[in-house]
Parts: sequence; structure tokens; C-alpha cells
Amino acid sequence: MREFVAQFRAYFLSAAFFSLVINVLMLAPALFMLQVFDRVVSSRSVETLVMLFILTLMALACMAYLDAIRARLLARAAIRLEKLLGPRVLASMLRQSAHANRTLSQHGLRDVAALRGFLTGPGIIAVFDAPWVPLFIAVIFLFHPLLGAVALGGALLLLALTVLNERRSRRSLEAMQTDARTAGRFVDQSLGNAEVVGAVGMVGNVTQDWREKSDKVLQSQYEANQIGSFLSSTTRFLRQMLQVVMLAAGAWLTIEQITAAGVMIAATIILGRALAPV
Repeated sequence: MREFVAQFRAYFLSAAFFSLVINVLMLAPALFMLQVFDRVVSSRSVETLVMLFILTLMALACMAYLDAIRARLLARAAIRLEKLLGPRVLASMLRQSAHANRTLSQHGLRDVAALRGFLTGPGIIAVFDAPWVPLFIAVIFLFHPLLGAVALGGALLLLALTVLNERRSRRSLEAMQTDARTAGRFVDQSLGNAEVVGAVGMVGNVTQDWREKSDKVLQSQYEANQIGSFLSSTTRFLRQMLQVVMLAAGAWLTIEQITAAGVMIAATIILGRALAPV
């Protein structure tokens, strides 16, 4: 792990810096909406609208450019990771190929590919974006403490559901992966000895054994999907509900003339961004 951190520190630090700038620039649409409602509409100034529009487009273009650079940076890290681990894993597989437990290492290169896929997928992006969630919540608090409380409570509730989902589904997912590997090794061994299996008339028995192993995989997958789908639906409902609550709270503050109308829209946009990594 020390070697891994030493070799990839530059990639991750750069990606974290880009994430900081990207998340700050993501405030541009909300601030644009705020200024349009509070300044442009009331003053009827076309010049102000054009200038705000140009600045917002520049911010979004810069954000998209930095996002592409971050993705390319993580892709290079993924390639370097595979170059680092691939030869070691393959060498270990070759050394263990003569032992009785050689089948345990057959999925080593697949594991390396899975790590590479993580570094280029949405999971690692959420890891880099998550530390800036407090920034968005702090901005909403600046609009009004009530709106900030809604955002903070919603983020904590979503985080709790995420942890619950991970804990409830982990065991089923691990069982599914283990059973899938067992079934895969069984198929590889059966195909490697296909002539013998066919000669002694064991095709039916082999097929039945594979069916039993496959049924275990399907059962574990079903259990994991049952848990995950329920909690995912609950999370999706909660996110939509929080946006409605934010709009309702902002509308009430506007009716009571505590905040301006633009705050209602801007806070809702920022809330959606804040909850995305969670």
C-alpha cells in the first residue's frame, strides 16, 4: 500500500484539486439563476443579463474542460495500475498453477481489471466530489438557516440509507461473487476435461452440478437485488421529496418576504448537486 500511495499520489492530488475547482464552478448555474431573479428581472437590464449569461457559459465550459482532464488523469492512473499489478498477478498465477489450489488464482487478472474499471468509473468521481458536499450545504445556509437545515438533514438521511444499503447487501453480494467464481471454475475445469467427460458419459451429471451452482448464484443475486432495489427506490423518493421540501421552504420564505424569489430556485439547484455524491 505504501508503494501504491507513493506512485499514485500525484494522480490523486491532481484529481482532488480539479474536483475542488469543478465543484466551485458548479455553483455558477445557481448563482446565475439567483442574479436573474433578483437583479435582471427587477431592473429589466438586458446588458446585465448578457454579461451574466456569458460569464456563466465561460464557467460551465471551464468546468467541462477540467472534468475531461480529470477523467483522462484517472484513466492514466488506471492504466498504470494494471501495468503495476498485472505482471505480478500473472507471475503468481503461473507459480501456483502446479499446486492443488491453482484454481483460486484464476480470477486474479479479472480482479485487476475490476480495479482498473473502478478508477475510470463513476465511483471514484463520487469519492472526489463527496468532500465538497459541505461546501454546497454551507452556501445554502448562507441563503437562510432553514434551507440549510433541510439540506443538511437530507444529506445525513441519504448517507444513513447508503450505509444501510451497503451493510444489508454486502453479504449477499459477496456470496454471489463467490458462488459465481465457483461456477466459473467448474465450467473451466469441465471444458478442460471435455473429452473425458464425454467418454465416460458424465455430461448429464456435469450439467446438473453446474445447474446447482448456478442456482446458488441466482439466489444470492435475487436476495441482493431485493435489498438494493428497495433501498434505491427509497433513496430516489427521498431525493425528490427533499427537492420539493426545499422548494416549499423557499416559497414560504419568499411569501413572508424573508428571502428573494431567486433564493428558492438557487437553493434547489445547489441541493441537487450536494446530494449527487451522497
